[in-house]
Amino acid sequence: MSCRRRKGLPQRPPGALGRPPFPILRSFSLSLIVIAMLVPALPRALAGPKRPLSPRAVGAAQKAPQLYVLTGAVPGVLYSWPHFPEGIQLNNDTGISGLRWSRGSLGAARASGRFSEDLCTKSCAGGPFEKFPVDLVASRPGSCLLEATEVLSHETYQYYRPAYVYTKLVGQVLGGPGEAAGASHLLDLSPNCFRGPLPSSNWPAVDWATSSAPPGALAWGRPRAVSPARGTQLVSCASASSCLVAGGNPSYPGARGAVVNQSTYWDGTSWSAPLRFGTNATSVTSVSCVPAPAPTARSQYSAWCVAVDDAGDAMIFNGRNWSAPKAADRYGGLGSVSCPRLGSCVAVDYTGHALAFNGRTWGAPLMVDRGGNLRSVSCPTAQFCMAVGSDGRAVSYDGASWSVPRLVDRDGGGLASVSCPSAHFCAAVDFMARVLTYDGVSWAGPRYVGVGVAGADSYGGPVSCPSAELCALVDSAGNAFTYNGRAWSVPKFINARALSSVSCPSSSFCMAVDDHGDAVAGRPAQLVSPTARSSTFL
Repeated sequence: MSCRRRKGLPQRPPGALGRPPFPILRSFSLSLIVIAMLVPALPRALAGPKRPLSPRAVGAAQKAPQLYVLTGAVPGVLYSWPHFPEGIQLNNDTGISGLRWSRGSLGAARASGRFSEDLCTKSCAGGPFEKFPVDLVASRPGSCLLEATEVLSHETYQYYRPAYVYTKLVGQVLGGPGEAAGASHLLDLSPNCFRGPLPSSNWPAVDWATSSAPPGALAWGRPRAVSPARGTQLVSCASASSCLVAGGNPSYPGARGAVVNQSTYWDGTSWSAPLRFGTNATSVTSVSCVPAPAPTARSQYSAWCVAVDDAGDAMIFNGRNWSAPKAADRYGGLGSVSCPRLGSCVAVDYTGHALAFNGRTWGAPLMVDRGGNLRSVSCPTAQFCMAVGSDGRAVSYDGASWSVPRLVDRDGGGLASVSCPSAHFCAAVDFMARVLTYDGVSWAGPRYVGVGVAGADSYGGPVSCPSAELCALVDSAGNAFTYNGRAWSVPKFINARALSSVSCPSSSFCMAVDDHGDAVAGRPAQLVSPTARSSTFL
């Protein structure tokens, strides 16, 4: 479909308004028209400049169409006139800048700017750029059900909503990349309007009360400082009264360039003193805890945990102390570990290997995804594991052998996290903040649920599912999401810092941690009274 440049607005045909037969009547008619135009505008002029409308206010009450932009680099954003964007990033290598908008009527808006493409001659991280003039035309205003992003304070909302927008947004790049001078390269940035009723995932963005909470919704307590360490924190809970928080960062005061890995334990009542473990040269990447026998003289806490680091080492927590790091994977960094029971674990590394632990020794690494970068593994039983990687592939274990890798996320930038409560259900999150689900046979999705404005970060949206009817997902904007077996909730802001890990040992308890050593607990909203909800859970 072509997009022609227009030199100006089309002229109204003579006599379109009806021409008065005499000049004096024509002057009188024009005066009336001017007065009619000024009178409605007078109160607005006296009231001062109008504030731009919030995306929440779109709908029938808003008569002027908004501009909606959704690209590979920009989440769905609504812009109200005259605050249209000066630039639109299309992807990592191309973008539009210097846009100057004009709007002759409610029916169309135009802008001229520059289209830039990174030539990637040495790298794709800063040019040199090839630039061409570009024209954008927004037209066809109408109602549209679309995915929109709204950021209020620290809260980020990304869900389907009705809006009155330009349903057509096309561009013409003059002399586009790889084309002869003067040729046109067409862009189509038109919104993809959702057809049908509002999806069930559009839960209201409210502070859930006991009477109004959707089934499966979680109510979260206040963040509480539990560790002096700063940096990426990890959490694994064997039960609601047995959680281990571990992590570290070279920027921690006193580290002096080294990595200070620490852990602290929650016994259902209080947190233990920080316990250092690991080495001063590696960072812990994953931890997995399972219930252990009741505390004894040799085991202070009823949990058994295994942690792995980015050097291929593994460490064991026996309920009282950590073992010294033991080399487990000669191929490099271990990205994730999952222990279905005491003395049994599976870990995956960044080069596509998987290796098993029998409680005493680690087996030889086995290549299960050649060329892959396995980021997460989840083993609900010793007879089933699911591993996912940044290549967008998933590979499963049936207790005897690993399957052939299956490409399940073609355009999401890779899978970062997976959680499986059984062999019949898994939820995985990719680096574009989208969720895929597995039913024991096939994968569905991906579906965007809105994992913050920076969903594609190093955490990749940690997810934990104690059952097929409950999943908790956290993001780097401090939001938590809940899956109730049918749909995902809108974001619930629970922490002012980036959330880096979440663990739900049961459907009645979850714990999330941030990158500053804080923890926050969540329980089903229906089980939390208003009094309990106003106080900390920990």
